[in-house]
Amino acid sequence: FERLVEQLDVEGRRTELLVRLSEIYDGRLSRPDRAIDSLHAALTIDEENRTVLKGLRRLYKAGDQEEPLLDVTRKLATLARRPLEARELWTAVQGLCEKRSDHEGMLEATRKVLELAPSDEAAAERLMDLLLEVGEYDELAERLQERARETTAPDKTASNLVRLAAIRERHLDDPKGALAAYLE
Repeated sequence: FERLVEQLDVEGRRTELLVRLSEIYDGRLSRPDRAIDSLHAALTIDEENRTVLKGLRRLYKAGDQEEPLLDVTRKLATLARRPLEARELWTAVQGLCEKRSDHEGMLEATRKVLELAPSDEAAAERLMDLLLEVGEYDELAERLQERARETTAPDKTASNLVRLAAIRERHLDDPKGALAAYLE
């Protein structure tokens, strides 16, 4: 079967057959390693084939292969056609990066989640916590200022302004900006 696939000239058909071959390896033959090899061969033909990437994601997930799982999930998230699908995939990327203590990856994924769902309070809080952890104080101050302006709840506005003042005072060496935030 592998030789037949190699001999086919029509690339669209080769990809399809390689995907089918991977299903046979994974299912009937219980050879996920060979299934992964078949899908990688399909990726050399079409590196943005979502069916191939989804198959790899499933196999990497089943085999607890975190690094390639992260790479494939990130790729799928960038190729997602629907915002909800993209959000779910970026949330998965965030979780995988968290397992690996990859703060930059967590920041990237959380920013993407917020681009797709700006009203996601949990993601917004998570992003601010991450920004504080990695020392991205300028961005943190901007986001706190923005949240203070956008919120209609007086207690949330006050909380954001107090946090903003503390960041400006302690980390940005901006006592005037801190005082202005306290006075707002």
